[in-house]
Amino acid sequence: MTKQIIHIRSKDTDQLSPGLNTHFNVNLKQPIKCGLDNKVLVSVISAELPYSFYCISPSIQNDKFYYDNTHFTFPRQNYNVTELIRVLDLNTPFTCSFNEFTCKLSFTNGDSVPHIINISLSNSSQLLGIQRDGISYTILAGDTFTPKGILDLASVHSILIRSDLASGNIQSSLAGNSTVLQKIPVNVNPYEIVYLGQSDSITESVISTHIIDSINFRITDQNNNLLDMNSVNYEFTLQIELSQNDESNAILPVEFDTKNELIEAELTPAKNDNDDVNVLKEHHSNEESLLDILLED
Repeated sequence: MTKQIIHIRSKDTDQLSPGLNTHFNVNLKQPIKCGLDNKVLVSVISAELPYSFYCISPSIQNDKFYYDNTHFTFPRQNYNVTELIRVLDLNTPFTCSFNEFTCKLSFTNGDSVPHIINISLSNSSQLLGIQRDGISYTILAGDTFTPKGILDLASVHSILIRSDLASGNIQSSLAGNSTVLQKIPVNVNPYEIVYLGQSDSITESVISTHIIDSINFRITDQNNNLLDMNSVNYEFTLQIELSQNDESNAILPVEFDTKNELIEAELTPAKNDNDDVNVLKEHHSNEESLLDILLED
């Protein structure tokens, strides 16, 4: 078995999506040749990814709120509950409040005319907890609407490192064979580092290819949206293992005849137990002969 280690730095790569550094090609100066009789395993064995992306951003498609015949776009940034309510109150006809025990927002219409929240058009519906309340919801003058869902400011649950290397053993619940090399949970606060190390669960992808000279990578959220790292660089390490598919080492099945007697012998003849007995007898006989000679003398 041979291993190739590739250290990847985002600032050294060829970026493919303008304004983002999470879609790029890595062109290897020394291609990795994979023979037809090799099994190829690819895995991400370490990563250092800054939590520099925002919880509301056009890149993860959750920044639009539609009401009546217009819409409001959230500024791309991180939010807590207080800031979210301030921005909604300032830019919509509703007055919002938050129940810390149910973790739900409420929208109150303080106008003298009804207002409509266009749920199906708002890509911020899940964020605000209103994605399960139909296509639209009309709030009459003076009424309050509390969605069924809770406020969800943890927009990015996990970071997925994807590649164009065809995997034969990784599948997703949506698209069959998956392009995901590694899923990394986001378990730190914003502006900290998300780490992947040897103590974490490392995924090994079995790929079928004859040569690896260029790899296309995408760093996404759980919904396959490219993350906007806000120009902050990051690193991860790829390991490629080549192992020999040697069928000569396979264990052949043992066959028996109807009398439970072995009919397929081992490749090397078995040692006859009688051989040991004969050797002992011969040795014992020689000792007795020598003893007789000594006694005669």
